[in-house]
Amino acid sequence: MALQMKSLLGLGSSLLAVCLGALGGCSSNKGTAAQAAAASGSTGGVGGGAGVGGAGVGGAGVGGGTSSASGGAGGAALVEFDALVVGTFAAATVADAKKQHDQIAAGGEAQAKSLGDFTHHVLLGTKLLGTTENEFFDIDRWHQDNLDKVYDNPEFQKAFLSVFKTPPSLGKYRREFAWKTWGDLDAGDKISPHFFVVVRGTLKDPGSAQALHDQVAGMGEMQAKAAGDVAHTVFHGRDDQKLVAFIDIWKASTNIEAFYSNPDFQKAFGQLFAAPPTIGVYQSSDFYQW
Repeated sequence: MALQMKSLLGLGSSLLAVCLGALGGCSSNKGTAAQAAAASGSTGGVGGGAGVGGAGVGGAGVGGGTSSASGGAGGAALVEFDALVVGTFAAATVADAKKQHDQIAAGGEAQAKSLGDFTHHVLLGTKLLGTTENEFFDIDRWHQDNLDKVYDNPEFQKAFLSVFKTPPSLGKYRREFAWKTWGDLDAGDKISPHFFVVVRGTLKDPGSAQALHDQVAGMGEMQAKAAGDVAHTVFHGRDDQKLVAFIDIWKASTNIEAFYSNPDFQKAFGQLFAAPPTIGVYQSSDFYQW
């Protein structure tokens, strides 16, 4: 199957940046999802799939990077909700877009964190695999499912949309810890530049998808790591389990096109999808983030 090299998932996400005064107070807490779950030691959170004393999602911790990581204190389920966004800037230059984004993001950071957003990570499109150069990509990671309170808020939308030429694609996901993964989304933090390869599609057969994915990922892990892939992460649509997204973090761009264009990889990986998935390659940026 040939991968369609387009912009990114119909995903989404946020500048988390707006005066969300109507949404509650401010806080500067900077915990990770794992830390938040460990601190609560109680329920698994919205959509967590486990209550007090229940097993973690797939038994995995947010920072574990594999399906064998432990859950939070008190047996609490560890969950992570993720908003991903892709869009084209309205500003004439990246510098102007950065200035506009950074002002909005800095203004909304405290309120976003108070609602559970512990990571706002911004990358820009490369030309690799047909990605639009300097296209905006953002992932916001949440330890609570308060996404609708932010992204559906009219004040946020007004400020958010002002950054883009046309409305960006926004998708709401839940991190999947039970599937075969390695590394973690923080794997690129100390690598500059680093690259995100983001793939999104619709599963052909949700019932058998995990077994097939885990087999393909397990067989390809050593080769991927040798080529520079330091993390492979999995996401399901929060509201539709047929939707799936994969984010891989690469420490260099050198081998990305060769790896994803490999016919053997495309044939094996493509079996997961009902139709060819979309793919985008994004590079780390100096935009305002946390």
